[in-house]
Amino acid sequence: MVGPKTAGQFMYRTAKKAAKNKKVRRTAQQVYESMAQRKEAGEIIREIAADSTLSDISKLAVELMSGKKSPEGANGLSLLPTTARDVAINGAATGDVTTSVNMYMFKPRRKRAMQGVKYAQIVRWRAQSTSSAAEQSVFDIDVLSAVPVLNNPDNNTKYSNLTIKKAFDDFLIAQTQSPNADKLKTQLASIHVSNLTCELEIRNTSAEPCTVDVYELVPQHSLGPTTWVSEKSATGYMSPSWTFTEGLASDTPQLEDTLTSTTVGSRPYDSPTFSRTWKQVKRLRLNLTGNSVHRHKSFYEINHTVSYQEYAQFSTSGGRMAGWNPVFCVVHKGFPDADNTLAAPSSITFNTVNTLNYTGFISEGQKAIVFDSNL
Repeated sequence: MVGPKTAGQFMYRTAKKAAKNKKVRRTAQQVYESMAQRKEAGEIIREIAADSTLSDISKLAVELMSGKKSPEGANGLSLLPTTARDVAINGAATGDVTTSVNMYMFKPRRKRAMQGVKYAQIVRWRAQSTSSAAEQSVFDIDVLSAVPVLNNPDNNTKYSNLTIKKAFDDFLIAQTQSPNADKLKTQLASIHVSNLTCELEIRNTSAEPCTVDVYELVPQHSLGPTTWVSEKSATGYMSPSWTFTEGLASDTPQLEDTLTSTTVGSRPYDSPTFSRTWKQVKRLRLNLTGNSVHRHKSFYEINHTVSYQEYAQFSTSGGRMAGWNPVFCVVHKGFPDADNTLAAPSSITFNTVNTLNYTGFISEGQKAIVFDSNL
């Protein structure tokens, strides 16, 4: 028999537990509503910004930067809401066109405009990729490097596109009469990188649908020597696809079965090497219908001055600067069908137009020592 005191305690505990459960239900509902609101806000931003010109996107990015301080460290920050940084986009019909956008800030814009010679370095690039049945394919789309990879050819098969080296070369040619004419000017030269834009177009050249995962990345730390392999890959840490493949081959926890970068379902972040090397700025999961096109626009507000000494410390065999030298890693495969239960073959082409806006100038207020020894 339960006494009055014991019964009262039991009823109190039961009521308290019921109240907690009711509170949990209310909280869960609020969480779902909040998630829905954030998703809707992210989709609205993506739809509005993705259909805008790069000029309008740059204006929007400047407004979003207002009031923001320089991020700690060297990794920068996204100007998009969290729900717009990792999105899935589905094609609606055969041959349709989908769009997406990314906005990123390395440092806030300076109030005082830089005085010097303004340049715009523009590179257009095109390539294609195929995946075999029951496999996925992975490749890189290079956007900006400090120094091009070793043996980077000067033709349509080059891996490195925009480079800080090319920016310095173009500026210094205009400042000196010959390579040895004015070494002082070379040592005092700097370039101020204002912003960077990238227009990426991915086309499914097959009549069958395919999935394309696009990882937009910046280095977590400065990266060193890398060697050219093709326009889509290189051997070394500057290549995300190499860190993906190498990490699974030599730096993974114990696996029951062999996992490679071409194994259907493997992800770049399954590789510890990839995870330690890259920061994800944006991720797109594209479900492309047959003969469809996806257009992605990226705007990077850099606002960073690179001195000749900072640039010159990189190896001539290649390098990337931490936090603001972006690159894409793309993984694609076909949908399963009656003949291919894992993945059917797929084929895509991709085009990019990359533009680097910067100002070249000779540093003021530097000291030059003129030494005369006449003993």
